[in-house]
Amino acid sequence: MESAAYKWGSSDIVNDVSSVVRISKKEATELVMDYGINLDLCPDKPEDTDMEKKPFAGDRQIRLSETVSGAPNTIPTSFLDEIVYLRSEELTENICSCLSEKKLLYSIPRGIVLTGGGASILNQDALIHIRSGLDTRIGYPLGFDEIPDAIRKPEWTAVTGILKYAFAHRRFNRKAFGDPTENNSLPAAIIRFFKEYVL
Repeated sequence: MESAAYKWGSSDIVNDVSSVVRISKKEATELVMDYGINLDLCPDKPEDTDMEKKPFAGDRQIRLSETVSGAPNTIPTSFLDEIVYLRSEELTENICSCLSEKKLLYSIPRGIVLTGGGASILNQDALIHIRSGLDTRIGYPLGFDEIPDAIRKPEWTAVTGILKYAFAHRRFNRKAFGDPTENNSLPAAIIRFFKEYVL
């Protein structure tokens, strides 16, 4: 079992776009999500074009809505592609280096599962797959009968996982320690609080 936390992540891509293009983080996030990673910039991209989820149609101008004073209000897609690709390549290299240092790169039989907001960046999973050689897929919330579409996104995967665990833990405690109406219900907890601290 291995666990680690790092300060780098997909927000670094957004920060770079925001700083270099001189736009708000909100607009930078929209651009990164809309245009994603141009795999044509990857020299190791396999000939199998199925990995790329949408074609990148030539170089064209992107109109910006919230530039700072004096900054251009359009940029070519090639400029955005380069910023996003270079930072994504760096993040992918960090992931692969960490897995390699811990001798995990070749011992993950089921591959890599991406969660969080950055998992939604177009071709992020494909780039990690190319660099790591491991099957890479996006993790979506599971384990609940009905999940609203707004929550059925990678950025909610960790939260729903924690909730699923909490509900399972609560069910176990209720079965193990008796009637939930006596011990674990919210009204019972409120009554206990008032008896102990107020009355």
